[in-house]
Amino acid sequence: MVAFSRKVDAETAKAMAPQFLEVILAPGYDAEALEILKEKKSRRIIDINGLLEPQKGEIDFRSIIGGMLYEERTSCRWTL
Repeated sequence: MVAFSRKVDAETAKAMAPQFLEVILAPGYDAEALEILKEKKSRRIIDINGLLEPQKGEIDFRSIIGGMLYEERTSCRWTL
């Protein structure tokens, strides 16, 4: 498995092509890179573009001393 923090280009894909990699994660792939990486059928190519960006309405719980913080993308409310 290999993960990238930026879009995979064709040069990088060519360097990875001969390697045994079952899973590749990246926030996007060039069209040529995608074709190169798809040559091995058992490879899982996952596009994580936008996956870590908060979405409107998402809920997050965080523990704080003496309670819990409940956060929503558009508002913040304390619950004890």
